[in-house]
Amino acid sequence: MRTPFTYSLFRAIWIASLVSNVGTWMQNVAGVWLVTTLTTSALLVALMQTATSLPAFLLSMPAGAIGDLIDRRRLLLFTQGFMAVVALGLGLFTLSGAVSAIDVLGFTFLLGMGSALNGPIWQTVTTELVPRPVLPFAITLNGVSNNIARAIGPALGGIIIAYYSPGWVFVLNGVSFVGTWMVVFRWRRESQDDGGPAENFSGHCGPAFGMCNIRRPLLRCWCARLRFRLGPAPCGRCCR
Repeated sequence: MRTPFTYSLFRAIWIASLVSNVGTWMQNVAGVWLVTTLTTSALLVALMQTATSLPAFLLSMPAGAIGDLIDRRRLLLFTQGFMAVVALGLGLFTLSGAVSAIDVLGFTFLLGMGSALNGPIWQTVTTELVPRPVLPFAITLNGVSNNIARAIGPALGGIIIAYYSPGWVFVLNGVSFVGTWMVVFRWRRESQDDGGPAENFSGHCGPAFGMCNIRRPLLRCWCARLRFRLGPAPCGRCCR
């Protein structure tokens, strides 16, 4: 059986995604480090994690619905281009010496918005790049890419900060988004029109909420993950 890497488009997108993920983890380290050098406020430092995570909480489900309503290739071109502009802008702003802690928070929140919109769409793209028999292997490789980036990204970011400056980390992250944008631009997506009736935004979001009531194991898994993230907390009753 052929492996996912034998499909040139999947291979190119996987490599581009790996580089982009490494850049994102480098950016996470550089952003927090920069804020700690610009302010002594523990609140502003803590808000860096909020600026990264809050957009995902607010936008992930709407992004999935949008990905079903609008051409995914165009959406990916928009999100990758948007994140490239934001990261490069933060990098140039930092290198100029005019950046403040509030500026870093704002740029980080914008990057979080781009990532939240990009994530659900990116996860569904794999189904269009490889045949169904090798799809489980392809999904596993995507997880491997994320773990590799998580392992080496912070270390590379720290090295660049030590020898150069966090501004160059932001610039490199922006360049990584440009590379991904170019790979997606080469993708000539086949029409996915199934001939069914067009749905609106609420028609896509509604079933997602209803699925939690229908599939109780899914809800239990979601609650278990929430408890793991928050630590000991009385949030398990909703799973009963």
